[in-house]
Amino acid sequence: MQRQVSGGSTTPRDITLKFSPDAKAEPKPRPKRRIPSKLKNLPVAEQMTALHPRLGLAEDSQLEYLAKCFPAGGKKALQAMANLMQGGVVDCIVWDRDPGRPASICAASGKSGDHVDLVDPVPMPPTAGCTLFDTESCLALVIDQLEASVRAVTQAALASDASLVDLAADAPLQVCVLVQRVRFTKAWTKAKRDGRGSKGCLADLAATRQDLLCRLKEDEVKEATTIEVLLALLHEQSSLMAEFQKLEKDKVADAAEQQAALRESYPQFTYHQDTGTVSMALAGNELEIGTQYCAGEMMITTEFTSLLRSAYINTMLQPDEEKRVLVLCGPPGSGKERLIRDVGRLCGTLPTAVRAFDTTPTDEAWWERRIRAAVDSSGGLMAPFIVSQADRMSEAAVSKILVAGLKHQAALCFTIVPGSRADALKSGVLAKATFVTMPPPDMKVIAEGLCLSKGVKSTSLPGQIADLLSCLEKECSQQPHYDFGTRTLSQLAGQIGHEVLSAGTFADEMQIAASVIRRCILPKLLPADILILQALLSKHFSLDLHLPSPSEDAATRLGRVVTYIRDITRLEPDCMVLPMSSGDQDKFLIEFCKGLNADGATSLQIEKSLCDLSVKSFWGQCPRKESQ
Repeated sequence: MQRQVSGGSTTPRDITLKFSPDAKAEPKPRPKRRIPSKLKNLPVAEQMTALHPRLGLAEDSQLEYLAKCFPAGGKKALQAMANLMQGGVVDCIVWDRDPGRPASICAASGKSGDHVDLVDPVPMPPTAGCTLFDTESCLALVIDQLEASVRAVTQAALASDASLVDLAADAPLQVCVLVQRVRFTKAWTKAKRDGRGSKGCLADLAATRQDLLCRLKEDEVKEATTIEVLLALLHEQSSLMAEFQKLEKDKVADAAEQQAALRESYPQFTYHQDTGTVSMALAGNELEIGTQYCAGEMMITTEFTSLLRSAYINTMLQPDEEKRVLVLCGPPGSGKERLIRDVGRLCGTLPTAVRAFDTTPTDEAWWERRIRAAVDSSGGLMAPFIVSQADRMSEAAVSKILVAGLKHQAALCFTIVPGSRADALKSGVLAKATFVTMPPPDMKVIAEGLCLSKGVKSTSLPGQIADLLSCLEKECSQQPHYDFGTRTLSQLAGQIGHEVLSAGTFADEMQIAASVIRRCILPKLLPADILILQALLSKHFSLDLHLPSPSEDAATRLGRVVTYIRDITRLEPDCMVLPMSSGDQDKFLIEFCKGLNADGATSLQIEKSLCDLSVKSFWGQCPRKESQ
């Protein structure tokens, strides 16, 4: 039995892709919201969540803190609540159209500079006499406008013939990705119907990729993140077409069956002009794509991500509500939560994640409030509600989450770490759930997608980087601070791509890659492991060089460590904890302060360990911007 999941249909609107402030209508007056008398005696958290359930995603203490710090509401409280609600919104862009009129919110921005213009601007709360409830009501209007605006931009983009380059400059990232997926499905279907094979599709994908690369090479491209994600998607689609072409050329007996299986395992997106909606078909199921705003980068598609997508959709379309639970089991730091978020974004929903700690409340009412808030405002039945590190919780607590999830028909997802605790949950309270075990990441496939999306031309370089990291993982001594997995791979790909684009047409990608690897990995290694890196660079990159250990030259040792740290954090945020003797600590701090002074950065020394500080107390000790 299949169940059609629908978020409702709307009639396409006649709009343009980019909403110019000059073309916007006058802001509609916002009615004054009054707090019902029966709520006035309740705590602030209960008052606010009663008025708008979505605020249930925030903690009680967070709402109380907001009410205390921002009693007059305003833009700062609006921004703080947008962050607390764990949605796609990172900031609200205010438009001051006329000094005589109240300022209005004309757009909302997400991660990596992504943004969506609102069809109807939302007036900001007044500056005088404003309360936190006025701010919260304004935020609710923005959230309502977000879905309508994403739907409008999506329909306009799908109905137009604009190139991906133009769309990347005007439309949100998720809209650009969806448009390319719809166009690819249409071209693939047409090629199959006309009997042209996959050659024409490959040529079109190559031409589109070249246009995006040319735009990516330009300096200060605002839509760089969107272009990089689209390049990764084009590489994924090209790899699929190449596999199809290989089956066509080999002419094996079951080639048609293999092609049909390959096509069924890849999501097919179709735009329905009569309703203005997009549907996705995958593994024999079909569902309507939502229009929630959810900014963020797309994960590189591997064989496992395809398996997880099918498992998630099959699970959440179960007719038995008690079985609509998926558990992803994998080692710590393997990206379990990000993988489930990626599947939720594929369905056009806004995933919600709650990380379990020993102090996480275990009462059913607390979980019911948060699950209800997510279901009511994140895209419906297919929006994942993720409980990360659920193996920290007792079976009684997990049972309460299941009861609350079943009551509100939530798409529950748990992430756990393999071990005795995971086995107990699998045979106990989560016996009816769908369990998916993560295999080791496919480093070569991920490296190809990451490097090519950053502008690297070489097709052999990604494999060499993946092989080198795998060899380091096997041959180096086991140290707790060593990381040669996908996180380091992403860091290397980002810096290599940046330097390749900066060097221009005549860039020596092999030399650049070796330099970045030496700069990013060498500072982490113990002296005995440096020789292993040196041998691997010689083997994989044909470089016969000597890698100096920071401890070889006493005069410049600490200065070199500071340089390494500053270089690593130049493009990608990173953190390292290095063991240091008491005799070296004062000298190191002097050298480190010199490095900070080079670009005007601020140093902050805290007497306690980070684990002994709460978030509130830590940020309270940070210097204010005006005091720097």
